[in-house]
Amino acid sequence: MSKNRDHDYLYINEKKYLTDPKYTTTQFENLLKEISFGKKQESLWDIGCSNGSLLNYLVKKFPNSKLYGSDVIKESLEVAKKNTHSSIEYFFDDITKEKTLSLECDVLISVGVFQIYEEIEKILNQYISRVKPKGYIFIQGPLNKYGVDVLIKYRDNRNTKTEEIDQIGWNLWSVEYLENLFDKIKEIENYEFIPIHFPKDLTVEHDHKDTLRSWTVNLDGENKFLNGLFLQDHYFIKLKIDKSS
Repeated sequence: MSKNRDHDYLYINEKKYLTDPKYTTTQFENLLKEISFGKKQESLWDIGCSNGSLLNYLVKKFPNSKLYGSDVIKESLEVAKKNTHSSIEYFFDDITKEKTLSLECDVLISVGVFQIYEEIEKILNQYISRVKPKGYIFIQGPLNKYGVDVLIKYRDNRNTKTEEIDQIGWNLWSVEYLENLFDKIKEIENYEFIPIHFPKDLTVEHDHKDTLRSWTVNLDGENKFLNGLFLQDHYFIKLKIDKSS
């Protein structure tokens, strides 16, 4: 991982979500069932899998499918191999570079990764190269619904090691920009933006020692996530891929 992503290393050994999955994790199960994953589609690749908590949930729901996880933090991969189901296969893969493996999966998922990068058209093409000729890509994270794209650099005065304003990973891309981008990429047959509405009884407390970790707030009766950078509107993006043309 880039030297400018110190925050990623705070959660490597965290085991909470291995036993208590996030709300968005449970919603991935529903999205996969909608495309008949486990029946028509049988393989899934989690890009930026971290400690494997999402895959560890999905392997219980789709036990007959083949699941893969990749990351650029080797320590995360070691933790994932140790703490998750033995049938999940983990390996190093840098999504900013051409793939070195022959692997292509029916479904690719990417959580909290898309917003790290500035050259997202390049990243999208790398995602597509890792999917079978007819497959799906699911992306999850915060987006801007107001037509403004924001590139962020920050310093977390409690946790940034370099003491510089050089940390990245929380860019905010607009739905409008992504719609225009998806329309230009011929391999994307169709796409859907699915707003995430968090349950009103979901409560995540503010950790004052880690203000980059998001917490819940009630805003006009809707449960939202907030961190030390911005108020977040979360989405799933569903891309149907067809590379046959």
